[in-house]
Amino acid sequence: MLSLVLGVLCIILTVVASGLGFILFQDKLKLARYSQIEDAEQHVAKCQQESDELSKSITQYKQQIHQFKKAYAKFVEMLGICKSTAEAKERLEGIEAELGNRKRLLNQELQLIETQLNNHKGVLKGASDAAAIAARIEQLKCQLGESEEDFALDEIGMHKRHYNYDTSAAYKSHMDTVVAKQKEMAKLALELIPPESSAASMTAIICRTQWTVSGSEAEGRKMMKQTVKLLLRAFNGECDAAVAKVKYGNYATIEKRITRAFDQINKLGQSNQIEIQPGYLDVRIAELRLAHELELKKEEEKQVQREIREQMAEEAKAEREIEKARKTAEQEEKVKARALEEARQQLADEHGKHNEKLAMLVAKLETELQEALDRKAKAIARAQLTKSGHVYVLSNIGSFGPHVYKIGMTRRLVPDERVKELGDASVPFLFDIHAMIYSEDAPALERQLHEHFNQRRVNRVNYRKEYFRVELEEIIDAVQQYHGLITFVLHPPAPDYRETLAIEADENKLITANAG
Repeated sequence: MLSLVLGVLCIILTVVASGLGFILFQDKLKLARYSQIEDAEQHVAKCQQESDELSKSITQYKQQIHQFKKAYAKFVEMLGICKSTAEAKERLEGIEAELGNRKRLLNQELQLIETQLNNHKGVLKGASDAAAIAARIEQLKCQLGESEEDFALDEIGMHKRHYNYDTSAAYKSHMDTVVAKQKEMAKLALELIPPESSAASMTAIICRTQWTVSGSEAEGRKMMKQTVKLLLRAFNGECDAAVAKVKYGNYATIEKRITRAFDQINKLGQSNQIEIQPGYLDVRIAELRLAHELELKKEEEKQVQREIREQMAEEAKAEREIEKARKTAEQEEKVKARALEEARQQLADEHGKHNEKLAMLVAKLETELQEALDRKAKAIARAQLTKSGHVYVLSNIGSFGPHVYKIGMTRRLVPDERVKELGDASVPFLFDIHAMIYSEDAPALERQLHEHFNQRRVNRVNYRKEYFRVELEEIIDAVQQYHGLITFVLHPPAPDYRETLAIEADENKLITANAG
């Protein structure tokens, strides 16, 4: 940089010197020319003119020289800057060297710190991993609990439901949708979809290799289509047979059968690089679940219809009892009225005579007639009040254990008869009555009590079973809340059950005595 500035400066000086030399040369030529001129005045005038011109030229050159000086000063300044830059460069190189040394030292310290930090991280990571492992263990425990529950259900022939539709029609509608999807996937499989296609997830079968037969791609596709049809026919045949055999307690076995068929048929297709998609297995399993739950729903609907028929028979029996009571009361009313009329006539014929027995008979007949009229009115009122009846609270400690109560209703005129019917051959012991509550709207009272203890049902699946695991004091409070104060039998007699316990105790004593 310094040599460049000096070179430029030399060039400028050379140009200035050349300019001055050229001016002097011109002046010499002019003076030589002037020496030949005889006319002095002209020569003086010309000299004056030339002097003026020379003055102007000198002034211009002075200006140029001044400009060159300025330029030179700038070059000198630039030269100083260049020198400063060189010094700065040298200084920078020294600083960089020092920074390099410090960087090496810092890197060494950093490596030491990182080593210590990694040791600390190892401890922290161990604690963090321990917490993560503990959380994962809890998650796996929950999953294990659910799996054990599902396995336990499978062992006893039960299966956890996936859909829980309200009606069998809803199950059939969903099944139609699933079957339609199966048909779409099967049709798409005949198009020999490769795995990299966007439609691969929507087909029943994918083909991983495009085959040729004797060099013909068309024959290769024909062979592949035949293989696809064969695999679909085999798998669908297994699935249809399995779905047709699904029953209440064999769902797990049937699902394993379909999964096993899926694996075996895919092994047969491995040589041709053709396999059934897991998505197609899923829709076939969905069909199995729907078919299984449809059978359960049909059985539930049959049970509901059976209970409705029983309820209708109960209502019809209650109506027959009411009608019978009404007719009996009317007949009794007629008999009592006729007897009272005869007694009154006889008492009138013996007017004036004291007949105390006859007067007592008339009074008795009048009372009996009034009672007959009351029974008739009650029967007519019960017939008109279609919601009137009794809400009962029963227990059967021998059959269901303590703290289990049945809360139901009956419209029978004699509600105890309904309790006797409940204690038929389906349970080993008779029911005990804790309360029999008459209500003009018995269904409403029963519904209120059922809703109050809804979370305490013994059967959480079939809400038509009216058994609740509660304390009797809770039932007393609920009845008082929704109906009023009612007298309850706190301790059930359960004579057959307690006598059975006594017999078993005597037998155990006898066995113990013989063993001793």
